[in-house]
Amino acid sequence: MFKKIKPHTNHAFAVALVVILITSFLGIFGTVKVSSATSADDKRTLGSIHIKGLENQDSKLVMTSSTELVASVIILELETEIKENAAKQLAAKTAQDALDAVKLAEETEKALAGIGIKKPAVASISVAAAIKSSLSLEDAIRNFLGDEAGKVGLVYYDISSDARISINGSKTFTAASTYKVPLAMLIYDRVSKGTLKETDTLKFTESCREGGTGILQNSNLSAPIKISTLVEDAIRYSDNIAANMLIKSIGYNNYKTLEDLKLGITTNHTKNEITALGAFNALKSLNDGANNGNESYSTIVSLMKQTVFNDRISNNLPSSLVAHKIGNYGSNVHDIGIIYTEKPYILAIYTNGLRNPNTTISGISDIIYARQLAK
Repeated sequence: MFKKIKPHTNHAFAVALVVILITSFLGIFGTVKVSSATSADDKRTLGSIHIKGLENQDSKLVMTSSTELVASVIILELETEIKENAAKQLAAKTAQDALDAVKLAEETEKALAGIGIKKPAVASISVAAAIKSSLSLEDAIRNFLGDEAGKVGLVYYDISSDARISINGSKTFTAASTYKVPLAMLIYDRVSKGTLKETDTLKFTESCREGGTGILQNSNLSAPIKISTLVEDAIRYSDNIAANMLIKSIGYNNYKTLEDLKLGITTNHTKNEITALGAFNALKSLNDGANNGNESYSTIVSLMKQTVFNDRISNNLPSSLVAHKIGNYGSNVHDIGIIYTEKPYILAIYTNGLRNPNTTISGISDIIYARQLAK
């Protein structure tokens, strides 16, 4: 393609190749873990995949491709014989940008490890930037979400200070399996009032059968099951059958009315809908009750800490600190919970249509967790 390459051009080309190697390293630096553990309403089996590389739209890593930039400079230089000095300056600047990016990524890993996060939640510079940013926490989260902020409903609440952040907090989402938290609360409200005992049993009927996640689908359901066991299965394993049996014991219409009271919002009773604000109201009631000696609510919190799904809010946090419940239904992917750091907080995150929802939720959680520890 090119007829002549002058000696000084050869040198510029060599410099550029070094830059390409550096920027190529950036392209493969890090490992992003995306777990596809699905919840009850998703009707898919549990499993996980591992994706290597930083080519993750959800990381919100906005960087000009240094490789493409250098390549275009080389072509232009060879065709127009740009002066050697100008070519060297451009290559040096690009190389420094690449080295700076590598350094920041390494600092990110060290910074997150230093505050107890097992590994970078999202292998991206944007997480580190949000953690260290002088922006408010809300602005840091919004910057992290970028053009997908409208697809997220979020409520963060600092229990110690009463500080609250709401991003689309009243936006309606399909609740998926997050409804099982207020359901468990309603069941244990009856236990606390003495109208129901944990040792009481319920009989399975075919109207309660449903696929998806859980442990009862392939079990022998001929024997009655204790209330306490059904609540545990619904919270820890997101079991649909267990949840359906509990709802049937209350009566669907009565359950929906009581659920609205627990959420503090009015929902469409023909659909399984919720808002981040509603979930927050339920979680705050749960935490307040547990702190005020409600043993039944303390049991629910304990079960939420034992959930088998840990690919979102708790992905990079000490699992013993996180009492949470995930939910999936189609493009609706959620996680809600209470994080018991020295300064505990409540976090409800609902999403619909994100490119990579698990890593987005995990990234938001890491940003908030790091900011919380720094207070």
